[in-house]
Amino acid sequence: MCVVLAIYVRSATGWKKALTTDVVGRVFLSTDWLNNNGFKALVLSVFGGNKECRTHDVSVRDNKESYVVPAWKQSCDAVVKWDGTKFTFRPL
Repeated sequence: MCVVLAIYVRSATGWKKALTTDVVGRVFLSTDWLNNNGFKALVLSVFGGNKECRTHDVSVRDNKESYVVPAWKQSCDAVVKWDGTKFTFRPL
């Protein structure tokens, strides 16, 4: 399942979209429970080739048949953090 994740950040004049990406599967949200549950990080999967995720075509052999799974159909796990002005994205 693929969903679009959009995160908005509150600024002095209202809300501003800070991050938008297609997410494959579940999203893990990490908060700092000692500091008013402040945001720490997101761990998520995105499609291969998106957000600096390195991927390559994969050859699969299944019951005497072989085929190639294209890189764009694969996913890549990544950590998203806030640096104070923007979100940073680091593939795992």
